[in-house]
Amino acid sequence: MKLIDKFSVISDWIIRLVWTNLVWLFLVLIGGIALGFMPATVALFTITRKWARGDLDAPVWKSAWQTYKQVFVSANLAGGIFAAIGIFLYADLRIVFELMHGFWSTILYFFLMFLLFLVAIAFLQYFTVFVHFKMKNVRAYVAQAFLLAITSFKNTFMIVVGLVFCAWLISKMPAFILFISGVLPSYWIMKINLHRFKQMEPSNPLQYW
Repeated sequence: MKLIDKFSVISDWIIRLVWTNLVWLFLVLIGGIALGFMPATVALFTITRKWARGDLDAPVWKSAWQTYKQVFVSANLAGGIFAAIGIFLYADLRIVFELMHGFWSTILYFFLMFLLFLVAIAFLQYFTVFVHFKMKNVRAYVAQAFLLAITSFKNTFMIVVGLVFCAWLISKMPAFILFISGVLPSYWIMKINLHRFKQMEPSNPLQYW
């Protein structure tokens, strides 16, 4: 590949990433942040899934807006489930930290920390599950996300490494929040999980988009 061709590819990717991230942020904002985050992020993963499968010319705004409207209710229901679980575990964690002492309280504290970490990973997995599989209801998507979080240790490790790198990059250049804060982690997570999904397909009865 000639130097000018490499420059063109890099430029296309920069424009693609920045535009998609700005669309994601816009969709989050028009939903009032609290109600906009879940459907906007599902829309974001829908686009990055297409990229990871080789469809780099998918129309970003059209795909994102259509998905956003379609999944607004179901995505927020799933978000409510994850939020309820997270709040419950966090409340337990605070109780253990403030009211309990001794060896077993320390064990319980770290166990609850592990559960919170598991919920966070399942939350991330939910988006890839939602855009890749066809399931009958919100509960099925959430359950599959937890199943992936529990069984895919290698994927979890790689996801965490990628997220740490993204966080480090943004900490060094805070302006990147506008340009890659959502799209880069999304693409990384989707790319990793697509490999896992391909391994699952021959023996998994789930339907795929």
